[in-house]
Amino acid sequence: MKNWKSAILKSCMLLAAVFLIGAAVPASAKTAPKLSSKKITLKVGQKKKLKVKNVKKKKIKWSSKNKAIATVNKKGKVVGKKKGKTTIIAKVSKKKLKCKVVVKKADTKKKSNGKNKGNNKISKAVEKELPSAKQYRVLNGPETMAVGKPANLFDYVYYAGKRINAPSNEAKVKGYKWTSSNNSIVSIDKYGVATPQKEGKVNLSFKYLDRSGEWRESNTLKAEVVNVGDVSYTVSFGLNRDLLNMDSKYLELNLPRYNSPDAFNYINVTVTNNSDTKIFVSKKFGIQTGGWDDWPTRDNQDVEIPAKSSKTIWYGFTEKGGVELQKDIYRTSLTYSINGKDALIYYYPETGIYEVSK
Repeated sequence: MKNWKSAILKSCMLLAAVFLIGAAVPASAKTAPKLSSKKITLKVGQKKKLKVKNVKKKKIKWSSKNKAIATVNKKGKVVGKKKGKTTIIAKVSKKKLKCKVVVKKADTKKKSNGKNKGNNKISKAVEKELPSAKQYRVLNGPETMAVGKPANLFDYVYYAGKRINAPSNEAKVKGYKWTSSNNSIVSIDKYGVATPQKEGKVNLSFKYLDRSGEWRESNTLKAEVVNVGDVSYTVSFGLNRDLLNMDSKYLELNLPRYNSPDAFNYINVTVTNNSDTKIFVSKKFGIQTGGWDDWPTRDNQDVEIPAKSSKTIWYGFTEKGGVELQKDIYRTSLTYSINGKDALIYYYPETGIYEVSK
């Protein structure tokens, strides 16, 4: 019985102690306003929202001790402005709540790891195709374009005097932005293919993304679009020993060239004229190895090709001589006239690129 009474007495004493402790804590201490953070760290341009807790329908006045370092709006949104330290104050009635703010310098370079660069999501595979900040890109052509003849502008993008490797389509779209000063003269699609629309002069340029995530600008190329018809050509090479100089001394000096698999001493040039009018192809065909050589037609006469037709023209030595090697050719040139205007088409065997000139 004594144990039972003793247990009841102890329980009553414990409850009384709890009641007294609770009564000793003022109700205002439990509901006192306080900030969601007492200290925050931001980078320049970064934002963070502060909140005042335990406040209902009370007006909060926000302020910054140094607005040059960080600002705060009426909703408690803090914005880092420049590197430094300041204090954000929230005034509730007569009480001031303070939050220390440290603003650090923003990152200027970011590692991609497939992250967002500008508005482009760059994969690791594409990032490998991007140039470094020091690998400046240059647009080296084309200075002359023909109406209706599309040109792949990536064929003319160079770095350190060499044409760059053609990027993947994804890299073309996400790593390059092309600009034409007049889209009615030359329009450029997202893959860098330029389509000349009409005669005129235009400026072409591009922006490219480097591996640091910075967009850089190329040079500006001044290009001209001319209307020289729709003309193209292909070349095949041949070796006719009847045209060789078989003099023993001459033959001895040139024998290694005669036996080369790419030796030639005449060419067949197939010219296709898809224009609406006839053209006159020059009696001389240009071949540039070290210097330029003009190879004549068999009868040394210009050749007429009617509209919407093709013709194969023979060019070669008019007298017996030596041979040339295909691997030594830098470019060839076909000259023709259309509607009284002269035009020239260069062909670069190494790259397979055709260029129009006037």
